[in-house]
Amino acid sequence: MEDRAMVHADPGITTLIWSNILGNALKYTEPGGHVSVRQRSAQGAGGTQPGMVSVEISDDGCGMTADGIAHMFDKFYRGDTPRASQGNGLGMAMVGRAVDLSRGFIDVDSAKGKGTTITVHIPAAKRRANVH
Repeated sequence: MEDRAMVHADPGITTLIWSNILGNALKYTEPGGHVSVRQRSAQGAGGTQPGMVSVEISDDGCGMTADGIAHMFDKFYRGDTPRASQGNGLGMAMVGRAVDLSRGFIDVDSAKGKGTTITVHIPAAKRRANVH
């Protein structure tokens, strides 16, 4: 992660995004598993689109089927794992809406039994020129 990456987004909305995605990564990863967070700058390097800041949250948890991925942003959808009953099915629906409101987008890569990587792309803040 960079020391500092400025995005153009509401702080309350970004808190909702990160807390839900990280919460799910921790909830669906067994004790002793791994969750990682990686951030890429808006330079367009490493798959990041120019003008965007990308935050990738990965886990080696239970993963999702293609059907689960297709419905994960639907209201009240809960996956088919024993831990799915621990929520109300609104978290990822709110994340999807929050990212839309922030003019960003989400990539999801997951496989059952292999873990999940969710990458959130949010517009980088435009840098202001120093005026003297």
